[in-house]
Amino acid sequence: MEIRIIIAFLLAFVIALVLGKLFIPWLNRRKMAQPLKEEVAQIYAEKENEQAAEKE
Repeated sequence: MEIRIIIAFLLAFVIALVLGKLFIPWLNRRKMAQPLKEEVAQIYAEKENEQAAEKE
């Protein structure tokens, strides 16, 4: 009985990995990505500016 549970879990995990690898790019091609909030986008922009300044 326990081996059936382990096999079911592993099978579900592998299926989720495979479908996830296919499904996420499909969503991105259809522009279904979750938009970033304005505050978060601003934080990322500030970090990029800081990293660019450090490289110079």
